[in-house]
Amino acid sequence: MFRYKLTEELSGDDKVDRITLLLSDQFVLENGKLYRLDMPKRKSISKLVQLRKRLCVLTKFRNEIVRFAHDTGGHYALPRLFLTLSS
Repeated sequence: MFRYKLTEELSGDDKVDRITLLLSDQFVLENGKLYRLDMPKRKSISKLVQLRKRLCVLTKFRNEIVRFAHDTGGHYALPRLFLTLSS
């Protein structure tokens, strides 16, 4: 998705390209960082929070980020740690 948003080039793999094109409107590239636009599914929440941008992180860095947040920010349970990181 990052490469597509940066250069608008597709990978050449039909299956991957189809998914990329279908989901491309849910992603935005700002200052060299890829964000996923997150819209609340419930109408009551969508009135309060209309749109959030969530930073996309490569899979190989996710464990390191979670470990760092856990060790420096407190020993939260997984759901609470996810809420802390996502905000």
